[in-house]
Amino acid sequence: MDYLQIIVINWKWDRDEDYGEYRHVPTFFPQKEVGLECFQDFMYNSFQIKTDPVYDEKQQAHSPTTFVIPIRIDLRQLVGDATVHKKVNQLLFSELEKQIHQIPEFSEQKRQILYLIHKKYAFQDDLLKQLLNKQNCKYASFGNAIGALYDKRGLLDSSLGEYRVTRGLQAFVKNEEGLFRGVKKTNVDFVWADYWYKTRDRLEHMRAAVLQTLIPGYPAKEKEKIRALVQNFLYYVDKPLAQQTTENEQIVALENSIYGFEACEDLSTFSFSECLLEILKKYAEKEDLSQNEMDSLAIELNQLIDNIYQESLIQTI
Repeated sequence: MDYLQIIVINWKWDRDEDYGEYRHVPTFFPQKEVGLECFQDFMYNSFQIKTDPVYDEKQQAHSPTTFVIPIRIDLRQLVGDATVHKKVNQLLFSELEKQIHQIPEFSEQKRQILYLIHKKYAFQDDLLKQLLNKQNCKYASFGNAIGALYDKRGLLDSSLGEYRVTRGLQAFVKNEEGLFRGVKKTNVDFVWADYWYKTRDRLEHMRAAVLQTLIPGYPAKEKEKIRALVQNFLYYVDKPLAQQTTENEQIVALENSIYGFEACEDLSTFSFSECLLEILKKYAEKEDLSQNEMDSLAIELNQLIDNIYQESLIQTI
């Protein structure tokens, strides 16, 4: 691996003594009277991140290229005008980025940073997308004990606030004294793959599914499921356009929601040609496509995926 992977998880951590020195999690709950000046003072004097080492069980050693940063920043009690709230968001992630740069391995390597933030902590989604969805940096929200983080192969317990899950599978490694040694790399890799590549994987699935339905004789019932998937995509990529394809401006419920785009916060960072969107809109409206339109749709879908992979190869910071 020639780059550094960092996962920042903002969550309701409630750790115990088993973790020893790793029990400390940077925590901040701005109160109603907290203003921007107080928050700045906190950021620059009190907030020091700690990285949890990732333990590779195959290599029986810590990974020098993968880190997990647990934090808990809850802005629900923060009041003030929108400008103050926006500035707090900007200061927080500016300071996080500054401290991440201080990780010894960081300065010598390219890096990818994945911010996972619990939905209830009152961060502004639009601003987070602007701040965090950029080259080699992605943001995703999570919650309700749903998703890869809470999976038995993931990292979190839905209630205990630890690196383990309710089914009993622990996501961390202890030393001989029973103290925290590191987070299992297999679990970190599972979470990374799901959140980092989520949108790309769903776009790939949609391309393959749509192209299959263009084959003569494709079952009509199955094609309806793919039309619903396309409607779901159109809703989240371009809401005004999607509203023309869904009754009463309602999102079409997907029979298999794991392929839907609800959780793809970075969808707006991908480039979709007008030609592709217009043909998909016609496809979703159950209109017959001409041969030229089907050919164009195949070309546009294939080009989309090619572009995504090309961008992933050249992304560096």
